[in-house]
Amino acid sequence: MKYFCLLVICSIFIVGCSQEKSVEELEEEYSIELQVQDIGERDPERIAQFDQAQVEGLLNHMNAFSQSEHGLSSDYEIESHTNGDENQIYRIHLLDLVDEIEGSQYDLTRSMTFELLHNDSQFEPKEISSGFNGGGGVEWVTNVDPIVDLSENQAKIEIMGEWEGTFLYNGDLVTFNEPNTWYLMLRSSDLPKYEAP
Repeated sequence: MKYFCLLVICSIFIVGCSQEKSVEELEEEYSIELQVQDIGERDPERIAQFDQAQVEGLLNHMNAFSQSEHGLSSDYEIESHTNGDENQIYRIHLLDLVDEIEGSQYDLTRSMTFELLHNDSQFEPKEISSGFNGGGGVEWVTNVDPIVDLSENQAKIEIMGEWEGTFLYNGDLVTFNEPNTWYLMLRSSDLPKYEAP
C-alpha cells in the first residue's frame, strides 16, 4: 500500500513537472501579447503546431530582434546579383541572431531585394520578405514603404512592419502582432559590381 501511494505521488509530480507553460506564462515571460482565439471552421492540419521549445525559440528571436536593432546593422550576405540595362539587382539575406534556446531549430530569417543604379548613388528597396524555418506560423508584414536615407554612396534603410503569428499550442489557436523595425546600412563599395553596359 505504501509503495502504491508513493507511486501515485511520484506520477503526479512527474506529470506536474512535464506540463508545458501556459499561454499566459509565455506572454508574461517574453512581454509579447499573445491572443487565444476560437479555431472556428479553420482546418487544424493547415495551421502550424508548436511545442514549448518552438514557441520559446520564436518569442526569444522576436525579443532579440526588437532589443538589438535600435542601432544600425550591416550583417548580411548576398544571395543573388543580376545586371540590368540601368541597374543592378541584389537579393540579400540579413544574418540571423543566435537562438538562445538550446536545441531549438526554429528561427526567423529576413531577406531584401533592392536595386542599385549604375551611377552608384541610388538604392531602391524592391521587396522585403521573411521566413520561419520551422515550417510556418509567422510572417513579416511591412506597414509602410521603407525609408532610405542616402549619403556618400551608402544607404541607411529603415524597414517598418510587424511579425504576424498564427499557430496551435496545447490545443489553443494563438495569434500575435508584434511591431518591429529593421535598420540596415548598405555601402555601394562593399557590393560586387558588373560593368555598366
